Amino acid sequence: MGSEMEDLVSGVAGRGSEGGRRMVPKPPGKKGLEGLAKRFGLGAGVWNNSDSVLENVSQPEWIGEGGDLQDNDGEADIISRLEMEMRQAADRLDFERAAELRDRIYRIRNTTN
Repeated sequence: MGSEMEDLVSGVAGRGSEGGRRMVPKPPGKKGLEGLAKRFGLGAGVWNNSDSVLENVSQPEWIGEGGDLQDNDGEADIISRLEMEMRQAADRLDFERAAELRDRIYRIRNTTN
């Protein structure tokens, strides 16, 4: 093979100071869905350290505070936490979660009043 053919096959044929433009795509990196899943800890790939699905699901800190609704002293604190989480969900564009929290706040306010 001639040098012109070798340059064409290697992907550096053409004009330029360093051999020309690369015509062959670079090998894919971790930028696809697998890379995103690894970056945010989603999925069950080889990067996942835990075998338990429940350990990978984050739960809000207030999840076990349902018993506090019996006394009205903690009601305002719980509602403020729910409102804060609702705003955070809306900022993350997780509108379904924000709507669930809004409905929960509505139910708490209407059952205790």
